[in-house]
Amino acid sequence: MAAAASSGKPAGRSKPGAAAAAPEVPLQAPVQFTLGKPEVPLPEHYLPFCLPLGPPSAKGNCFSELDGSGFQLRGKSYMEDGVKTDASAGVMRLRHVEFFRHTTPLDNVAERKGSFLQLARAAGDDRKYLVIVYQTPGKTKIHLVLYFAFTEEAMTKTAPPHLQTIWERFTDAGAEDFRKQRWKVIPRIAEGAWLVSSTVGTKPALLGTKLDHTWHFGDGFIEVDCNVMSSSVATMIVGVIEGAAKSVVIDLAFTIEGREEEELPEAILGAVRLSRMHLGRMGHLKEGMYGAWMDGVDPFDETQGPRRKGDGSSEAAVKEGWLW
Repeated sequence: MAAAASSGKPAGRSKPGAAAAAPEVPLQAPVQFTLGKPEVPLPEHYLPFCLPLGPPSAKGNCFSELDGSGFQLRGKSYMEDGVKTDASAGVMRLRHVEFFRHTTPLDNVAERKGSFLQLARAAGDDRKYLVIVYQTPGKTKIHLVLYFAFTEEAMTKTAPPHLQTIWERFTDAGAEDFRKQRWKVIPRIAEGAWLVSSTVGTKPALLGTKLDHTWHFGDGFIEVDCNVMSSSVATMIVGVIEGAAKSVVIDLAFTIEGREEEELPEAILGAVRLSRMHLGRMGHLKEGMYGAWMDGVDPFDETQGPRRKGDGSSEAAVKEGWLW
């Protein structure tokens, strides 16, 4: 990282008793965009629509995987004593996060040509995936897409037997009501202003009963699209988070609520940390000829025609900001 340029002024002495100004901490440059194997080549034109990968301690605009520790879940005897216990590592591995704007809410993102799942399949990743999509309100809709991968062996041999049973029931295409009643999200503000922390809270939420959810079942994956716009309260909460996004670190854990003794203790499916996201840096997907990866169009391919009104250029368009 280049050193900051000198102002040319001599350093002045601090006044006695004056607190030294805290140095500005630069954003940590991410070294990659995906977690785990196999390696998935990501086209250059696709990168603006991704959230970079960084360690949990990164200073800004990145995601990281959490092991689930620190989250409280219903313990084995919860139905009798109401006691929660520390969660263990999740069964699924977080592989990638897409983060972009689009004029309208996009559903079934994973199955679209050019999505991360399709890129992973092309790279030889044959694992199963749970894809979680959040669609937020606004003139252009913000989309947060989380890709969690897992193997059949992890779910049938590594996971507790009761999780295997409840997962099979949960992923039955006809179990819409069961998913609605049991899909649980646990939020946590790891860093952020009191207003944000008090607004979001840490109480687990059965979001299926509060927000509109659409479930998609494809070849080796299940996707849930959560429409935040379907609730005025959720819209307000997201508004608070967006207003302070660059100073907030938010953790999210996902589980299936256990309500019977044989369904406990609860287990984390997967967890993510989103660190100080810069909303102004996310890519803005365009329709059709604008080269959106959702349409499987390479915006640098001149044969696809102009991507901007009155402009048929390729990489120059990126510099001019049409992706942003």
